[in-house]
Amino acid sequence: MTRFSYINITLVVFYFILMFQASTKLSTSSVEDIENAVDLAAWTIDKNKNSKMPTLEYLTGNPKNVSCPSPLVPVYDRIVEDLYLERKIPRAIHVSMKSRCLPPDLAAAPSAWKEALPHHSFYFHDDDAVARLFEVELKEFPQLQSIMRCIKFKGAMLIDVWRVLIVYCFGGIYSDVDTMPNSEFNELSPISADDEFFVFSDAWERPSQWFFAMEPKVRIMKSMCHSWHLSNLFASLLLFTSFLSEAPYIKKPKVVFVTGPDAFKHGYGNALGWPDKLFDDGRHMGKKFNTSATKVSRKRTHAYVRSIEFEKIVPWSDTENITVREKIERQSGVIHWTKQVGRNEISFGGSCLDFMYLTDNNLMAQQDSTMLLQEEGNVTLENQTIEV
Repeated sequence: MTRFSYINITLVVFYFILMFQASTKLSTSSVEDIENAVDLAAWTIDKNKNSKMPTLEYLTGNPKNVSCPSPLVPVYDRIVEDLYLERKIPRAIHVSMKSRCLPPDLAAAPSAWKEALPHHSFYFHDDDAVARLFEVELKEFPQLQSIMRCIKFKGAMLIDVWRVLIVYCFGGIYSDVDTMPNSEFNELSPISADDEFFVFSDAWERPSQWFFAMEPKVRIMKSMCHSWHLSNLFASLLLFTSFLSEAPYIKKPKVVFVTGPDAFKHGYGNALGWPDKLFDDGRHMGKKFNTSATKVSRKRTHAYVRSIEFEKIVPWSDTENITVREKIERQSGVIHWTKQVGRNEISFGGSCLDFMYLTDNNLMAQQDSTMLLQEEGNVTLENQTIEV
């Protein structure tokens, strides 16, 4: 090992120690200091950092007139006053997509939510709205903006983090854009007035990442944000070290385990302290912070929500029939993250810690040159092997 390598390792270790110190201070802060509600009608001031928490109307832009190319249709916000109405979870629905201009098959879902829950506000967050939230400096997560540089799949992985962050800050319901209510879902059921955290179940009985609801800035999500693997990407030592272990190469992250549903499952369990039968149907009392979570089993989930029929065959032209999924992809230009695996948004082949260290110390150009020489050597070696 060269002298330069030893120096690099020493600096990286020092960098990690600084991360540890910051995260330790964060994890030992009193949970009682977390606000239990967010004023949705005005800007709120972070007393410790003199920073502002914008309103949801500011984040989404709340446009009144959106022009969309045919056949796309616009989706608008709907603001309803008195969101709490004697309920812990605010009556607000958050949905995200690249643009407010949606294919008609997708636009049906927001319309269904507005009809099923007339006393709920509805907020649509496009890419610009998502970016605005990540620009807000939160004292709870001082390293968030820095770690987010390691995110590769800006669609899937970024939204995995955003969906937790938006309900942490403002509370309410998060729903995937392709999820819609069935007739059993109404203002009183299945979310009850005293629910603190509510979640459905996916096909593996994991807490559903595609639909959940919670109080704003409650203890359960505070704990989640410090307990998931990388999935929340929030500034805790546990999360940061888990990122290094679960995603040693940010060029090829294991999305399901890093920010996806399996990570969400572990966050749910860690937040509650892993009580017995925590994945069963019903309300579960946590072993930490006196919190609770209501989980609906997979069997009962189908009574309340459904997904768009993506595999249904529909006509695209006089000579071609395609699935609804293909139709939506063609109309919106948005494809599933699993089809983006070959599209490297980050070419760096090391860990998040390596990437952050080299970037922060202006060493990336030097590293790129070294990696290029290594890659050229590997190509030569491969060619020689093939020739033999």
